[in-house]
Amino acid sequence: MTKDTGLTLDIMKYFITMVLIVCAAGVSVAGIGLFKAPEASAQVFTNLTRQSGLLNIITVGAISVIVFFLGLAGVLGTEAINSILSAIVGFVLGNITKEKSAQP
Repeated sequence: MTKDTGLTLDIMKYFITMVLIVCAAGVSVAGIGLFKAPEASAQVFTNLTRQSGLLNIITVGAISVIVFFLGLAGVLGTEAINSILSAIVGFVLGNITKEKSAQP
């Protein structure tokens, strides 16, 4: 099986463009929120990031995308991809069960 590096690079370009658009939209929404309520904005954003698990979402998403592209480029084998994805699923499910058990 031959690898088409041109296709991989095209997919990466489109993905990076999509990520930049999403980041620009997020910055725009955050800017509007800061402009509308500057006195409470720090507390609101702190609570939002803690309650939504934003850091976990970003980390899992970034690792998943990196694994996808490394697998597509042929750098990672199927065993490595399976191991990484299994660890991600375990992390996510572990956090879900931890959150449910913490609630009264």
